[in-house]
Amino acid sequence: MGKTFFSACPHDCPDACAFKVDVDGGKVRIEANGRLPWTTFICPKGKRWAKRVFDAGRLTSPLLRRGETFLPLAVDDALDIWAERLGRTVERDGPLSVFLYQGAGSLYFSKRLLAHPLAELGGYRTTRGSLCGSAGNAGLRETFGVVPVQSVETLVASARALLFWGRNVAETSLHLLPLLRKIRARGGRLGAVEIRPTATTALVDRWWRIHPGSDAFLAAWLCRALLVRGLASPKWRSRVDDGQAFETFLSGLDDEALLERTGLSSGEARDLLDWLLLDGPVTHYGGYGLQRYLQGKESYRWISALAVLTGAFDGPGGAVLMGKDEMARFPASLLPRPAETERLPVATWHERLEGLTPPIGHLIVTNANPLQQAPDEKGLRRAFASIPFKVCLDVTLTETARACDLVLPVATFLEEGPDWRGSYWHRYLLRSQAVLDPPPSVRPETALFGGLARRLGLKRDPERLMKEMDDLLLADESLEDLGDGVYAWEEPQFWSDPEARAVLPLFLPEPLSPRGGLRLVTVHVASYINGQSWDAPEADDPLEARLTPAEMDRRGLADGDRIRLTAQNGQGLDVEVRAQEGLSEGIVVLPQGRPGLNALTPPLSSPGFGAPYHETFVSIEARTERKGPTEAEDRTGRSGP
Repeated sequence: MGKTFFSACPHDCPDACAFKVDVDGGKVRIEANGRLPWTTFICPKGKRWAKRVFDAGRLTSPLLRRGETFLPLAVDDALDIWAERLGRTVERDGPLSVFLYQGAGSLYFSKRLLAHPLAELGGYRTTRGSLCGSAGNAGLRETFGVVPVQSVETLVASARALLFWGRNVAETSLHLLPLLRKIRARGGRLGAVEIRPTATTALVDRWWRIHPGSDAFLAAWLCRALLVRGLASPKWRSRVDDGQAFETFLSGLDDEALLERTGLSSGEARDLLDWLLLDGPVTHYGGYGLQRYLQGKESYRWISALAVLTGAFDGPGGAVLMGKDEMARFPASLLPRPAETERLPVATWHERLEGLTPPIGHLIVTNANPLQQAPDEKGLRRAFASIPFKVCLDVTLTETARACDLVLPVATFLEEGPDWRGSYWHRYLLRSQAVLDPPPSVRPETALFGGLARRLGLKRDPERLMKEMDDLLLADESLEDLGDGVYAWEEPQFWSDPEARAVLPLFLPEPLSPRGGLRLVTVHVASYINGQSWDAPEADDPLEARLTPAEMDRRGLADGDRIRLTAQNGQGLDVEVRAQEGLSEGIVVLPQGRPGLNALTPPLSSPGFGAPYHETFVSIEARTERKGPTEAEDRTGRSGP
């Protein structure tokens, strides 16, 4: 007789779906848990977990490096080695010699508990910012003081128009699509500002193509047009702190110069302005692509200003949105409180190693695969090689795990719990249950860090704290138990707060200027999440680049030809090329998260400490025949893409 459990998808995805997991013998089936109103189906990425836990590629034993190979060992022996090496490093160089690199491989609350043993030792270094979302959040906080929140319920009930700024929801927020149909059915409008055709531009009513990274200039033109023509919301001045200075700055701008940056004609820009002024409030939905430029923060500031001028504070349904804090209900009393910390930019930390005092002697990587996710793969590999001892906790032997000295296999979310997660889209908390037992030599991350703590004689055991977290959340009277592991809470709504205000921008970012070659634009895809090794194709799977038909003709290329992309750092990658109508000129488009791709990207940190991947420029060379090993072959010995 089978059993039913309730869980939640761990992926770094706004949808944060609630799972109903049926287990019958050795078979697992994942379906939608309808207690969460927005989980109406489970996408293929979520359903894969039903087979993934049994995958032959899983790590089932700790591994210790011996030269160029790994030797399996018992879990207790692995924890003894880890504790001995960590304790020796801290004793010699102090707590800041330990570097904890955590990613968003899982958004479960328990991941915030893992640093407790390091905090009890006195502190640690860790990363600052994120590889995807921090630049936009920084712009929103500078404008509004917080990352503003509007409920999904308000969006569906009240928004009369949605304008997606570089946000491809048809690839990255699949559960929003049924709600878009509801909005359209009651007369709402959908639009997009993009640099290329996407699945989202195919479903909206109108879209406007702009040059890469020019969103701030377009928003500034629209703000200026609204004020010059007296078409802005009559209430906007009462909700901002620097209205006169903002108007003065706009009055000094030149319309033609602004539009020249965007690539839009004056007619196209006026068309977008007219679209914004049609009936009803507009929700401006920011995307993650905007943050892949150095001026991503300022793009969000100017889109925020446009939202204020188009009536975001006037009534329900007007807003500017990007995401929110999915950890907002994590119990603050359980946060690690180290005596010392130092936070290094997530995209450039490895460039600072030589100047750090004390030096990093012990690296711990968990929930992350930086050697596939992060910029400057070659530089990261050199940095890893320079750190005396490296530990990686993961489900599979990733690129990052292969570069470490000790690899600890971890349980999946279906093999641990109870645990919790929130969403950066909806207002529900989800509680998961353990569905299966992990393989014999596999442990949850909390158990591994707990074992480390006990060996070091520490009191802050993440495994025990996870139980305390569960008790605190179950006893929280502000959470409404809807049943089957789904809890609702009354999240503060920024746009309906009468005290909410904005500080509008008073400068435009330096315009991006090509530095030779084509701008490399890597994009989110529906089939996998960046850095999740079991989802992303292997290095020897074909990798397709997209160019405009005109660019193909200029270079004498045909669909299926092989080309070599060479970045300004000298790194190259062989790909197949295909033409795509509707792309902005001067760019080459590739799917993100593929092995070898981030060898091309330079180590840059944007304001807000994001990773500006789109500041990469590449030259193109036609490859009529193979002329030697690709970067992927150099690294793995296998054929490259």
